[in-house]
Amino acid sequence: MKFILILLLSTTLFHGCASNIEPERYTDDEEATAFEVTPNITLYFTNPPFDTSMDDALIKKINMQSIDAPLDICFYGLNRKNVISAIVNSIKRGVHVRFVGNMDGTNSLLSGPGYSYECYYMIAEALDNAFPVGGKKRIRFPLDSGFNDFNLINNKIMHNKFVLITDHTGKKHLYTGTTNCTDTGFIYNNNNSLIISDNDIVETYRDQFEYLLLSSNKKKVLTIKHHIIDGITIDVLFSPNIIDEKSSMDHIIDLISHADHSIHFMIFSFSHKDLIYQILNKFNIGLHVKGIFDKSQLSNSSDEIFINNGIPCKIDGNNHNKYNRGGKLHHKTMMLDSSQNDAIVITGSFNWSNNSNTYNDENILIIHSKEIAQIYEREWKKRWDEGLDFELFSHGDSAKYQEVIINEVMWMGSCKDFDKKRTRDEFIELKNLTNKRINLNGWKINGAAKGGESLYLNNLYIEPLSFLVIQRYNTSISAFQPDLFALSNNISISNDKIQLILLDPNNEPIDYAGDGSRGYNFGGYNGGGNGNLKKSMARMSIPKNGTDKNNWFTTNTQSNINQDYNYSNYNLATPGEENSAGELEYNPLDIVFSEIAWAGSDHSFYDEWFELYNNSSNNINLKGWIIKCNLNIHLSGVIPAKRHFLFERTDDTSVPDKPADFIYRGSLNNNGAIIYLYYNNIIIDKVVMPDDWAAGSNSPKKSMERIDTEKNGDASNWKDGDGDVEGAQNSSE
Repeated sequence: MKFILILLLSTTLFHGCASNIEPERYTDDEEATAFEVTPNITLYFTNPPFDTSMDDALIKKINMQSIDAPLDICFYGLNRKNVISAIVNSIKRGVHVRFVGNMDGTNSLLSGPGYSYECYYMIAEALDNAFPVGGKKRIRFPLDSGFNDFNLINNKIMHNKFVLITDHTGKKHLYTGTTNCTDTGFIYNNNNSLIISDNDIVETYRDQFEYLLLSSNKKKVLTIKHHIIDGITIDVLFSPNIIDEKSSMDHIIDLISHADHSIHFMIFSFSHKDLIYQILNKFNIGLHVKGIFDKSQLSNSSDEIFINNGIPCKIDGNNHNKYNRGGKLHHKTMMLDSSQNDAIVITGSFNWSNNSNTYNDENILIIHSKEIAQIYEREWKKRWDEGLDFELFSHGDSAKYQEVIINEVMWMGSCKDFDKKRTRDEFIELKNLTNKRINLNGWKINGAAKGGESLYLNNLYIEPLSFLVIQRYNTSISAFQPDLFALSNNISISNDKIQLILLDPNNEPIDYAGDGSRGYNFGGYNGGGNGNLKKSMARMSIPKNGTDKNNWFTTNTQSNINQDYNYSNYNLATPGEENSAGELEYNPLDIVFSEIAWAGSDHSFYDEWFELYNNSSNNINLKGWIIKCNLNIHLSGVIPAKRHFLFERTDDTSVPDKPADFIYRGSLNNNGAIIYLYYNNIIIDKVVMPDDWAAGSNSPKKSMERIDTEKNGDASNWKDGDGDVEGAQNSSE
């Protein structure tokens, strides 16, 4: 089991405002998800797919925040709207929030993708309004930077999840754990969080927070901090760090070295070799060792080593995902000697990987408590009982030849802007040709991973008569935005040797793509240099032998392309959609702008409209066509041969009694414009009137009508229309 495959969907579910739910007392109730261990330590667990009191408890603490102290928030993932509302409302009532998040490359808040960036923006905007900084705006970060209350960390992953709260009595509270502040984190993934009410431990976290916030002026925490809270010792360390010449992982390994009865763990990502072999050594001398692994991380995990050496292991059984998002065992938790008085729990944001140990910003809690260890053991047992045996998990549905096909391959990556190629932004699209849902556990694509290895498709389904796109990057930053997709860090398709083989769990070949020759021999286009067009390799509509280049073509249209940046200018592909025939090409003036009501109508200047006219003898599908000016309209629909196609602004009321073919948003400038109609990055028609329109009138309202649709749209080829809407009403010949 190799190579990571993380399943996500491009929608996020938002939930309403939090209710004031008190944490439950320590109980034997099997349904309990909150445990007040002591007056100052409460544990919380998620219970997929049900909403629990975890986020409600956090919101309750945020609502108690005093305006006389900062509210410090440090989150990797952030889109939970009720928590965001509580944070913004606290700012509005005078609380000075200080925020640290994870920056996605060089993306600014103004242009950055994804739900986390939207929520970062909401916090930045609230801070700008309540605590303005002369000459700078947090919403412009990082174009504006150097704030003492807002920072997004770049060049590494800021993976922490903690909040530092001071209530009106001056008491301080720490919220932390494994849970990202997202709908997926709170509802669909298995997670744990803690609320610890103790001034000293909060100040330990605050020291690290201020290092992350103001790294040039503050020192990070360089020692293990020991705290005793209600008689329970809790040690805190931060990563990456070297303490007493040892890394954070070295300290965890030391703890394991002293275990003498049992080791139970439940882990999202586990790939650190030294930790693997320390646990293996303990098993070999007789300790009781059992582990649960997240199924999406098996390709990058230690499960095979443990299983091959006889350690009992299971794959998590959490299948409670929403539209294939969630369903993960997101704990990073280990219990050592949990039945003994010297029991230890290790938890926090820290995955057991080289990246967490040497690269990411992380925090780790080491809790010395038998009582707390037993509560975590209770959660571990629930996850073990619902877990899957590896042998059962490895077999999804078998299939017949070409019941599932490799339908489209973006082997060359994408282009983000001129001179900005993204060679790793690749995808493989599968298509299910059957009327049944197919479980892809145990399926793989040979030749689709790094070094020509196999890409495993565990924990995936493909719906009947549907597509599943496997891509490296999330849709927020990728050029490609299909509805159903899976993320794989290990997808890597050779440009020089395309030879993909789709295999079912019985290792039976289901489909092929390529014969081992270069990609462009089959289809696709990689341009001739930086900034050039990228085109996918697409399957013909009748899926014959995939090793025959005659059954593939180069895509000349686009759909589901990210509209941010300039992706749409440089990438032709149709992920998640039917492939478009490769032989289709269009010539200048095949479709033209025929009439433009730039001034609106007598009823309202908002009632702008314009028309295209199809000069050709064929009906033309407009998918992949683009109108570019200040509007940037990505077209859809079909324009019949020798007919018009009506665009109306905002709604279908601009032209009475005539249905719009397409509704667009935005407005035309009354002083003129430059408008292009593109297909396949080729200009099909243009209207170049930057200083004034060649015809039409604002008073009285008249449209601008093309005189001869088969001639260029020069100023001399336009005249005043019949009126404000008459041209559109009379264009249904």
